Amino acid sequence: MDIYKEFDNEMMEIYFLSKKQLHYNPSRFLEMLKSEGGYMTAKKLLSYNEPSEGFTKLLLLGRLDLTVEAVVVKDKYRLIFTDAEISKCKERLEKNYLEFNNIT
Repeated sequence: MDIYKEFDNEMMEIYFLSKKQLHYNPSRFLEMLKSEGGYMTAKKLLSYNEPSEGFTKLLLLGRLDLTVEAVVVKDKYRLIFTDAEISKCKERLEKNYLEFNNIT
């Protein structure tokens, strides 16, 4: 399977898992996935200085594993994202995980 298609599929999977397991429906995320695909959705979300509302919601629900950032940092996707994008994802995940655990 093409790496971009695999990434798109994994992005859809985190949408469905969020909805099924957390009863959280990230409808804007789904709209982006349908119109732009998973790869371009990730690129767009990573271009912002701050994490998305969805990231924050998943943080509060204790499921950073279902964020775009968690998918991007997987080794198999290193070739399709820049080092800067991967670093931004790691920074968001680490920073917010630590801050969340310090306040709970």
